[in-house]
Amino acid sequence: MVCRDDSTYFPFSSLLVFGLLMDKLKIFSWNVGGAGSKAFSRALKLAIQSHRPDFVVLQEPQISGEAANRVCDRLGFPNSIRVEAEGRMGGVWVFWDAGVFSVELFSACTQQISLRVSQPTGSSWMLTAVYASPRMSEQSRLWDSIVAQSHYIDIPWLLTGGFNAISSPDEKSGPPKSNTLRRCQVFTDRMNLAELVDLGFSGPKYTWSRGDQQQTYKASRLDRSLCNLRWNTSYPNTSVVHLPRFHSDHNPILTTVELQQGHQSLPRQFKFEAAWLTNDSLQEVVTESWNPSCPL
Repeated sequence: MVCRDDSTYFPFSSLLVFGLLMDKLKIFSWNVGGAGSKAFSRALKLAIQSHRPDFVVLQEPQISGEAANRVCDRLGFPNSIRVEAEGRMGGVWVFWDAGVFSVELFSACTQQISLRVSQPTGSSWMLTAVYASPRMSEQSRLWDSIVAQSHYIDIPWLLTGGFNAISSPDEKSGPPKSNTLRRCQVFTDRMNLAELVDLGFSGPKYTWSRGDQQQTYKASRLDRSLCNLRWNTSYPNTSVVHLPRFHSDHNPILTTVELQQGHQSLPRQFKFEAAWLTNDSLQEVVTESWNPSCPL
């Protein structure tokens, strides 16, 4: 496991002067099917510019070690944690920007990373980034871990990533195979045992597809976001969108949390721009913002 933290923290008073209230939290998750190319880096940067996520979760990078370090450096996130791929199999990377979030590693294994995220408001929640192995025996070990965590996680909990499983036959193209119903039931039973619910989605029906011809076309909904009851209660307006597919044979998924009225909004990260020093209005803005009678 590799961790990186280049965060720069500012006094909370600075956040009050310059901070912008944050009305949404976004988590971008994508099975990239290989992160070693410059084309991948360009594609991901464009996606980040378009959707401006607060957290980025990547699965199946197919690289590790120094090659992974170089890619992570190119992406420009000051904070990251990753479980290395084993050869060209597996691997989970999580990135987030420096700012008001305090992120602590809760647990990690070859198929998941769980992070405890704390906010200046005093509230905390759990984020688990998942890449489930296509092997059923490995998936069993992952779910044993998830179920065990569910017994002592008493805060809102969101899980997102590639689960390599479907919960019903209509999440897969074509006629069901003889073992499809059994596998669907296994996945559903595991979610129920961990007391997790599927957050649903909008957008394309499937998150993975392969083949262009009718004879070779296969597609499934392998990627999703799940949550526990506390998340559903605390953040009822959470939505999941299957984004258009590009670069990989998996669609990215974007989980957006609409922060509720009555809950204190999160201030966005303060980034000081040197160019502001040449702006004649800077002193006026700071003076007005520092005035206690000026609403923030």
